[in-house]
Amino acid sequence: MFPGLIPSTFESESQGRNRAFGDAMKTLRARQRVMEFVSATALATFDVEQQEVVRRSVMGDSITPKDIRLIGPYFNRNGVFSVYKIPDSIAIGLGRIVGVHKWYHSIMPTRLVAYNIRGRILRQYHVIREDDRLMRVEGIDKLNDEELILANQTRGMRWTENAETLRVQLEWWNSLSRDPTVPYNTLFWIKPTRYSLRKSMNNLPLEQRRQMLGIQNLPESVRSGLEALCDTVDTASKIVAEPETADKIVEKIADITDSAKMGDKDISSTKSIGVYLTEENVKNMFIKLRKNKSEEEPVLVSEVIEAIGHETHNSTHSVSNLLDAFDYGAGSKPITEAALKSIGARCRSTPEEPKATPDKGRKRKG
Repeated sequence: MFPGLIPSTFESESQGRNRAFGDAMKTLRARQRVMEFVSATALATFDVEQQEVVRRSVMGDSITPKDIRLIGPYFNRNGVFSVYKIPDSIAIGLGRIVGVHKWYHSIMPTRLVAYNIRGRILRQYHVIREDDRLMRVEGIDKLNDEELILANQTRGMRWTENAETLRVQLEWWNSLSRDPTVPYNTLFWIKPTRYSLRKSMNNLPLEQRRQMLGIQNLPESVRSGLEALCDTVDTASKIVAEPETADKIVEKIADITDSAKMGDKDISSTKSIGVYLTEENVKNMFIKLRKNKSEEEPVLVSEVIEAIGHETHNSTHSVSNLLDAFDYGAGSKPITEAALKSIGARCRSTPEEPKATPDKGRKRKG
């Protein structure tokens, strides 16, 4: 009557696997909410270099100890990302990421849950810190494959890598956890990551990729619709030596994670940005952005993202994802007026079909 309330001793292997990946997708959506909060706060608080670290973390790029040390001070007890100071909804999301969120928290008042979650998060920090100490005593090199996966998974780091990469990530984690300039809280927001998501996904078998995406249990019409949408995206020129399927996988991840909050608004956001990016508006934008710059100093992508988000009322995360599709994902990368005009024209030419796909129609009939 109440599935999931009482653990079943008769759970099949496939049911257990599906439940695990279902939980992973909920954690993924929680991480998206948390990272949107980090991105918005970073725009108002961080400098350009620190904002770039956050952007790369959101986009699944490699994050080194040097990157984390750069932003560490903002995560101390008195910082904007202190467990005591973040909004209740973000505390609940962080609790799911850390692994202390329980099923009954979903049916309790947010304020009461947040108070409970904050305490659980801090206790979990102490548990993992003690595990860090024991790991250093026993030696990371002595961990077997299963222990490496569990250690990375427990700390919220990418655990689908090979043994060497998992060891490197744990070494980075331990190095940062002992650094007095890096609050321990930082490691649960921005994770040490050796490789980009694109490269990691390339190394996975097809079936495991589908499981990681959480689309193996979707209705065939929905799954085929996602695959058809991904087939229309061609960014293979960015990674010549890698198979085209890697690009499709990354686009699927972006589509699924964005739909967790925005649903069918993605395409309308693209259109609204395209409508705004007329030649006149782009020209006026660049005049404002160059106002306090020298003639040789370029306009940066991060500046354009903030300007577009403000004018179109889209999140900076959505604008960043859009520009990334046109190879302007790096916030510190310069962008020209002509390039932005071209992007606007291509956004305005986005076909209307995805707004009401045949798959959606079939879904309603079924």
